[in-house]
Amino acid sequence: MTYLAINEATARSVAKSLLEASPAEAGMFALLTAVERGRGSSRLALGSPLWDVELQQRRVGRVEPSGRMISAAVSAANHARCGLAFVHTHPGDSKAPQLSSIDQETTVRLGVAFDDLIDGPFASLVVSPGGWGGTVYEHRTIKPVDRLATVGRRLHLFDRQLSPERSELDDRQQSLLGHAGNHLLRSLRVAIVGVGGTGSPVAETLTRMGVGELILVDPDRLESSNARRVFGVTRTDALAGTPKVSAVADGLRRLDLGTTLTAIDGDVRDGTIQATLLSCDVVIGATDNHASRASLTELAARSHLLLIDIGVRAGTRRNGELDALYAERRLQIPDGPCLWCWRVLDADRVRLELMSSFEREALQAEGYVAGQPDGPEPTIAALTVTAAGLATTTLLGLVGGGLDTSPLRAGLEALNVQALGYSDERDPECVCKRWRPA
Repeated sequence: MTYLAINEATARSVAKSLLEASPAEAGMFALLTAVERGRGSSRLALGSPLWDVELQQRRVGRVEPSGRMISAAVSAANHARCGLAFVHTHPGDSKAPQLSSIDQETTVRLGVAFDDLIDGPFASLVVSPGGWGGTVYEHRTIKPVDRLATVGRRLHLFDRQLSPERSELDDRQQSLLGHAGNHLLRSLRVAIVGVGGTGSPVAETLTRMGVGELILVDPDRLESSNARRVFGVTRTDALAGTPKVSAVADGLRRLDLGTTLTAIDGDVRDGTIQATLLSCDVVIGATDNHASRASLTELAARSHLLLIDIGVRAGTRRNGELDALYAERRLQIPDGPCLWCWRVLDADRVRLELMSSFEREALQAEGYVAGQPDGPEPTIAALTVTAAGLATTTLLGLVGGGLDTSPLRAGLEALNVQALGYSDERDPECVCKRWRPA
């Protein structure tokens, strides 16, 4: 499938500028980056608008880019080593628009010309007061974008195929979110990476909220201590060493609440699994593995993929009494900090986790490794459920609003109910500046 994601700030700026020409149509080019993992799935991320050239030549009933505009756009795309999108308006359309037959003819004509001029994808997008629509050009034909979204502190989906059935199960939450908000929630495709003590209550909460599709990813097997913290599993499951994703997914299916569930028993660093994540609207990272989180933060930065990362930490005094219980969530959006910017990740920990046990033991014997990757953090269900609540309410904010002025990284010291605050400034020297779409 093809997913096209537009940074919410870019979408707002482009729509405002182009629709000022209403009732006339207007157009412009923007850079377009393709992110691919595995086969048969790609995610397109709209990049920088190209404002500094003549907008268009107008004809009756159509808008076409000028020769000078095309030349400048091709030059910019080749410099950035990416593709292009032509964006134009349907100022009279009050719904999410589709390309007209004339638009489609123009798209094919431009696509044929760009085949030999740019080394990247070409898409034709249309924006109206009612939203966005678009197609992708491939091999002298065009096909609709399977899923188009604007992403940031709010998530908007523009897909005429999204029409979940009305259910009496939704009455209470629809009175809170309204029809549109509940409809969006029911249409979401969310991946949860890590379904242990923190990820499993996230999965159950989202199932009870009616999220349309959940994709669960975890390579681990259950162990006895998981019976206390992993939702949906039994002590028998834990003692049998059942794969976590299978046990959690089976428990959620027994709820019979209409959510489509996919369980993937594997490592998120695998390209095939990442291809699945690229088709999602939101990914929730609930793993304490630094290498996995590093992989997720890079994938999100490259592809305009919304990432909610959560973590927990417990502190005790020397006498063994509890000192603090910390739960934290970080929301990574296209123009915000990544996990490296926030210093959440440890490069040495990532390096150790990526080594084979043989390599690690050999280096340790030679004195090059001063320790092992940290083992599982001490924790308890009350703390992991608190973190799960932070993650699921953040997703609710993406759907229903309320995050416009909220910090992207925030936390809670649960014992004393104290909020934790952090900076939302991007690190200008962070490696993520090389990953983000041009």
